[in-house]
Amino acid sequence: MKRILIIDDEPDIREILAEFCEMFGYNTITASNGEEGLKHFENNDIDLIICDLKMPDIDGFEFVKKVREKDKKIPVAICSGFIDDKTKDEIFSIGANFYLEKPFKMKDLKFIFEKI
Repeated sequence: MKRILIIDDEPDIREILAEFCEMFGYNTITASNGEEGLKHFENNDIDLIICDLKMPDIDGFEFVKKVREKDKKIPVAICSGFIDDKTKDEIFSIGANFYLEKPFKMKDLKFIFEKI
């Protein structure tokens, strides 16, 4: 069974994302910040990472850069309440594979799940 790492500093967002992922049959691990997320990434077999863009310690950009230093292939989705074209370009230039706009739609998550 595939395992998804969800990183968001907002507890409600983590819970909603975990519920959506579990509805599709995935196991989830959650983290409340980038440092915690990196520890989970390093200590678990992860098939997909969903990471918030704006977090207090390590933001989504820095998190993806650190992940890409260790793994070039793991799928990463960055999520945010507002993603303009410039931000989308930057998300992809650092190595993220997908972006999700908050509030999430089931069809957007399903699209990502189908791609992994």
